[in-house]
Amino acid sequence: MLLQEIYYTNTGFDESNKYLIIDLPEEAAIKQFENLIYKIQLKGIVPIISEPEMHPFILDNSQKLYQFVKNGAIIQLSAASILGQNGRKAKRAAFQFIEHGLAHVIASGVTAQAFKTYGLQRAYDALGKHYGSQMIYMLKENAESIVRGEAVYKERPERIKHAKLSGIF
Repeated sequence: MLLQEIYYTNTGFDESNKYLIIDLPEEAAIKQFENLIYKIQLKGIVPIISEPEMHPFILDNSQKLYQFVKNGAIIQLSAASILGQNGRKAKRAAFQFIEHGLAHVIASGVTAQAFKTYGLQRAYDALGKHYGSQMIYMLKENAESIVRGEAVYKERPERIKHAKLSGIF
């Protein structure tokens, strides 16, 4: 299965192979993605969905993200999104996901080309100002737990209710 070959690749960051980072596919393949996540979970592997705050389908359908988390997935946000480097929509979504218990770890996204703009600590600082040190502690502990192959702390997820515009214009 092509989708499985593309998205089911272990990055080797977790010694126990308990966790697997997965990127969201194009919108057309979301149903296959849901089936893949289910199959991965049946094998005892916890999927880590990477950077959903930048995915147009998730931004328009936050209930899907809620369902993934409710079913056991872990959500990894980009430090660049928290800092606003991926645009206002991504930043707003990242903060909403955190506020609704739909985010569990922050990733730096560091590559050799982007090392100078490395922002993981700056992202933690920004979140600390907004949510306090307890949130930072949880995010850092979760990252360490993943590396050790241990359980991740998750708050009870909440659905994001989208405000409807009514008669404003």
